[in-house]
Amino acid sequence: MLKYKKYKNRKAQLEIVGLLIIVILVVIVIAIIMKFKISEQPRQIKKDYMYDQMSTSFLLSFLRANTQCANSITFEEALKDCAQGKAVSCPSAANSCNYLNNTIKYILNETLDKWGMGYKFEIGHTGFNYNFKFQNIKDSELPIGITPYAISLWPQTNAIIMNLSVYS
Repeated sequence: MLKYKKYKNRKAQLEIVGLLIIVILVVIVIAIIMKFKISEQPRQIKKDYMYDQMSTSFLLSFLRANTQCANSITFEEALKDCAQGKAVSCPSAANSCNYLNNTIKYILNETLDKWGMGYKFEIGHTGFNYNFKFQNIKDSELPIGITPYAISLWPQTNAIIMNLSVYS
């Protein structure tokens, strides 16, 4: 009977040592996996999402920014004025359309161009005498973030359509 108790105690000790070895191996494997996960570059999906969000944020910020036109109207209001009659006066421009053309070029040069981003920015409306189109892309580039946006011209039934495509 004494031999049986010694054998049983040794068997329990061996089981505990075995479990301890397994736990140590699992911790080492998890540590190795975490090391590689932390050091890897962002996934393509994450980059695409980041660029898509960047184009959306850029466009929304642009529309909400104030112009130097009368009463510091926003760019969205200046676009509406350009589409509906050009009644707002703007500095160093004959009308809101000319002001927008010059100012949008400047903003894109100071932001996306300096950041090294390619872009294609189009603003169109059936009532415009001309449509705005700004781009700085290479032929081989593919868009990685596309943001369409519409500005209602209430009470008219049409809208100003904007599209900002960002290229890497």
